[in-house]
Amino acid sequence: MLLETVNFSVGTPLDPIFFILPYLIQSQERFSPLSQLLIDEKFPSSSFLEDMISDEDLLKVGDTKPSSDKIIKFNKIKTLNWLNDKVEKVKNAMKKSNITPGFNSSLSEADYNRYCCGIVGDYINSALLSDLYDQFWIRND
Repeated sequence: MLLETVNFSVGTPLDPIFFILPYLIQSQERFSPLSQLLIDEKFPSSSFLEDMISDEDLLKVGDTKPSSDKIIKFNKIKTLNWLNDKVEKVKNAMKKSNITPGFNSSLSEADYNRYCCGIVGDYINSALLSDLYDQFWIRND
């Protein structure tokens, strides 16, 4: 008998919404049960993510329908607002801890925004990152 065990470890706190975003974006045209969106042949254990996401979390990045299942449709505006909050949290944490990227100790607000968008951008696709840069009036060179 073969038993499959799912072990998942993350070294730093990470919002589980980042893990479901790619699945939501793929089906952004329609409402779908989250359990169906998380079916992935490449990552068969991805379905466990559903238990990590609350209904409140889903409202941060999508529109939901009342149901016993988690029915959701991707909402780009909500997602960008949620990502904006993430960028602000990273920026505030860096400033509070006196962390500056590189050797420059006097960064402008625009420099912080660009750097922090890049950090958050490591967890999202390039199209969404481009929209995030636009929200902060950052040219993506």
